[in-house]
Amino acid sequence: MSNTTEKVTKTNRHYGEGSIYQRKDGRWVAKYRDEAMAKPQYLYGSTEAEVRRKLRDWKKQTARGLTACKKVFFRDYADNWFYTFKQHSVENSSFDRYESIYLHHIKPNLGDIQIASIRSEEIQNLLIEKSKTLSYSVVKKINFLLSELFQYAHSEGDIAKNPMRNVKMPKKTLFKQKRTILVMEDEEVQALEAIAKLTHRNGTPLFMHANALVFLVHTGLRCGELQALKWSDIDFANKTVTVSKNLSMIVNRDRKPGQKHRNAK
Repeated sequence: MSNTTEKVTKTNRHYGEGSIYQRKDGRWVAKYRDEAMAKPQYLYGSTEAEVRRKLRDWKKQTARGLTACKKVFFRDYADNWFYTFKQHSVENSSFDRYESIYLHHIKPNLGDIQIASIRSEEIQNLLIEKSKTLSYSVVKKINFLLSELFQYAHSEGDIAKNPMRNVKMPKKTLFKQKRTILVMEDEEVQALEAIAKLTHRNGTPLFMHANALVFLVHTGLRCGELQALKWSDIDFANKTVTVSKNLSMIVNRDRKPGQKHRNAK
């Protein structure tokens, strides 16, 4: 039976400073343990200088509490940041969009990884993969949210390095083609106007919102802008309309999850 022995570099060290030695197979080992650790930490390298550097970095991380954060999953850390900080720093409608992106495109992909273990390569691959199915603006928001999150984690001392520093937005040529915008021909507009004039025998419009569609076609308003209009916004004498608000659907977080209410702003 073989018996593995180790060559130990003997130095006078105090408790908690760590010890460095070379194994029989040539590899160097740094052993570290302080009073708060139940088990020692072993760091390996091919040279003495390498393990000394690893030992120095490990001691710095331990002093800053980084080792504890390595046990925290991304989903738990991100949830806390997202609903404690991000939610209260943007408009409700913007937060709803960010939340949808986070829940559908970020959390499912990174949620089960410990936040301190996430590398730049993993995030870069995520952005590239999303560029194949999502628009440039959505992927840009993914990049934006992750940048804010990891910048926060790094500034709080919860991660040693910010993995977003080396991440780049994929070039626009990688993204799916934009949808083609269709414009109605004059004959189609005239047909719509004719249908809008149709009525029942009692004189009520055959299609309740047909005139609203005609109004949209001739003004170019968004649906939310049309829905937010009040009678006071319309000047019948001068035939003008003042557009200053937009009606949007936002999540009512006082209700059950998934319920929404309208908000004009």
